[in-house]
Amino acid sequence: MIEVDLSSLQEYVESGEKPRRAAKPKPTPESIRLKALEQHAGPEEEALDKSCWFPYRRMPAFERTCLFVFVYDAVMSAHLVSQNAGNFSLTGRGKVSVLKKAEKESPWLSVKDGVPQLSRRWLGYMKARRQADAWFMSYADYVAGALHAAQKRNWPYMPSPGQLTSDKLLGRADGFEEATIPWYYRDLYRDKVRFCDAPYFQAQHYRGEPLQVEYLAYIAGTLRSTTGDRAADLWARYQRDGKITSSLSFADALSQYRVFQ
Repeated sequence: MIEVDLSSLQEYVESGEKPRRAAKPKPTPESIRLKALEQHAGPEEEALDKSCWFPYRRMPAFERTCLFVFVYDAVMSAHLVSQNAGNFSLTGRGKVSVLKKAEKESPWLSVKDGVPQLSRRWLGYMKARRQADAWFMSYADYVAGALHAAQKRNWPYMPSPGQLTSDKLLGRADGFEEATIPWYYRDLYRDKVRFCDAPYFQAQHYRGEPLQVEYLAYIAGTLRSTTGDRAADLWARYQRDGKITSSLSFADALSQYRVFQ
């Protein structure tokens, strides 16, 4: 029989005092990082692992959000430099990066009154990255689409992370379709195939792995929907040019095609 020492509890009972609660641990940069990691677990992320653009499927969700941050910075910075801010009134004009050093190093972390906390901008990045994954978009296309839509709407600033999922930019608020991310994406790939530049998906690295086959099935299906009867001939041309492996025929790839976003 296990004996439990209740003497300390009995002392509290007799003295009328309540047992003291353990002090809540103070947040640290590491605890905030772990909290950010925890937000990337669950059924929603598991579904997005299978719907995101092909190269992202080899990355954990947390890493995908970190990548989204760097892509956001790259797209916005490139626009800022090429257009000299255009009709955007943004501080830091001419800088290579639109993000502060601390945000680039730990985008999930912010510090208020000396206390580390989860960054609100990080939550915006994460939400936008999830939307891009759900729509089967590359992060560069998604951010560029948001920037394009903001310009179409004459916004006097670049969209912030939290605005990347604005109902207006997503096409859920009004009838201004040309000023939405989906319209930008559809127009961008209306008459061309969206290839993946990641080495894993290049012809010389083809090993017949399921994800590689699924990617080529997507290419075959896209060719068929955009070029019709010319699809098989274009497939053969891409094979001759080394853009597509010669190990998989057009018919075999097309037979495994499924409809993507």
